[in-house]
Amino acid sequence: MPAAIRFIAPVLAALLLSHCASTREDEGPLGQPELDHLEHAQLDPTPETADGKLLDNGKPTDEAPVTGLAPVSGKDGRFVIRDAQGAMRVDGTLKQGRMDGLWKYFDPSGRRLAEVGYRADQRQGPVTLFYVSTDGNAAGRKRMTGTYGDGSLDGMTRSWYPSGGKELERDFDHGILQGARGWQEDGKEMTDGAAQTAALQISKSEDALLSELEAFVQLKIRQHAPENI
Repeated sequence: MPAAIRFIAPVLAALLLSHCASTREDEGPLGQPELDHLEHAQLDPTPETADGKLLDNGKPTDEAPVTGLAPVSGKDGRFVIRDAQGAMRVDGTLKQGRMDGLWKYFDPSGRRLAEVGYRADQRQGPVTLFYVSTDGNAAGRKRMTGTYGDGSLDGMTRSWYPSGGKELERDFDHGILQGARGWQEDGKEMTDGAAQTAALQISKSEDALLSELEAFVQLKIRQHAPENI
């Protein structure tokens, strides 16, 4: 099984949810990241308004908390999470209190970790995963691209090794894997069986990563919702 498949979810999630440096592949897996690593993260005041209030239909609203924290429902505006050092880790928008449009996730150094489209808290539209700072020279390169429809991968999804070489092509129909092609790091094509196995494994890891990130965002939204909402 390719190393990238074995480590993608724990490594990427740990980069977002903690400040701990990733271990090298020969040091063993990181284990499951903990959601409380950013328990005391601060959410930004919305920069579009001088007093930092959340925007509602393009205007400042007195109903929004002055800290810029978004309530669970009924509010529109930008939702940003920073870690204790002030680094932006999550940047997206809420529509009627739900994740909407393109959301961006970052590692501690500011490198893009993931960009995912949403509609009403459900994955919808383009998704891109990136190699990050701990991946050395691969930092900034695309790791995976695809498209979600109604919460499931739909259409062609592509993955690359840190070197930039092709790793997998996966064809989905509303979340059901229809076929896969895979290549080893030396460029040699995998057998159909090996490609299918790799496709299922890496798809599961990617879903676990995104679910972890989304769970954290939802936790923060609800933690800081006004008590009367």
